[in-house]
Amino acid sequence: MQSFEEFKHLREARFYSLEDSVERQVSALVKKYSGNSSNVKNGDTIGRIKATDPRTKKGVTIPILVSSEFGSNYGGHYDPNTQQVIINLNKLQRSEDVYIITIITHEIVHALQKPTPQNKKYVAAIKNLEKGQSYNKEDYYTEPSELEAQLTGMMYFIKASYMELKDLYGGSKMWEGRRERFLTRLRIFIKTPLVNYTKHNEIELPFFAQRFSDLIEVISGNFALWKSLKSKLLNLYNELEKMD
Repeated sequence: MQSFEEFKHLREARFYSLEDSVERQVSALVKKYSGNSSNVKNGDTIGRIKATDPRTKKGVTIPILVSSEFGSNYGGHYDPNTQQVIINLNKLQRSEDVYIITIITHEIVHALQKPTPQNKKYVAAIKNLEKGQSYNKEDYYTEPSELEAQLTGMMYFIKASYMELKDLYGGSKMWEGRRERFLTRLRIFIKTPLVNYTKHNEIELPFFAQRFSDLIEVISGNFALWKSLKSKLLNLYNELEKMD
């Protein structure tokens, strides 16, 4: 196994980076409804996120709606026809804040991506997901726009998990120990071959990667995607390491 210092020489590949203001808006929106979403009903607009179109550099507003018509495991989607993000009402009411932040962040990435024709197999996979049916993971996760949004969502989930830990323990005597354990798990995840988690089942996925186990399973069989994920994780690790 390579040392972590050897991994640090990998060429960094940044994940799709949203504006800090977008991160703050999403966090504030989720906190607003945390434990307080019982009165939200199907079709409600729960917020509007202001962002900058990366192509035109003009401001855009992305409405965030909820729907109770999705399968239980479906997070949500961006509708290019209405230009709205629609998230699963069940997820809003039952999932932890950091996961809802990840869902909305993921769909905002889709909203800001340059529209491209979608592969028919990818579209079929999405339809099955919406209904809570089995789907082809390869067709879904290797679609370029989906892969970009998934990787971005994963990076933001890890970052949000770190910040949540800091909110709980920052400033206390326990913080340094908690912080080091989190970074150690991330270091191990970065330098360990993904097949050790997926094919050989030698190691359990760290908690911040377990929600992305299907994505990781697909990536583990593709060296180019594996290297891309590792370099993105490395960039994130360096960012977190520099934080207090």
